[in-house]
Amino acid sequence: MAARRQNPDDYGPYLEAMGHGMPPHGGFAIGLERWVARLLEHPIRHPVPSGYPSDFSLRKLSN
Repeated sequence: MAARRQNPDDYGPYLEAMGHGMPPHGGFAIGLERWVARLLEHPIRHPVPSGYPSDFSLRKLSN
């Protein structure tokens, strides 16, 4: 933090929580979707595009 000229006191609660350990399944930092939504100033309520169909009844099955 010193190399980046950041004050550790600004991150006090975060660093204290990490010092006690976090559950392996618990997310504490901002997720990629939320970061992109904030960057684009677009609500996260809209669906996130993915490679999977949203309606599996329309999925073409390959044999």
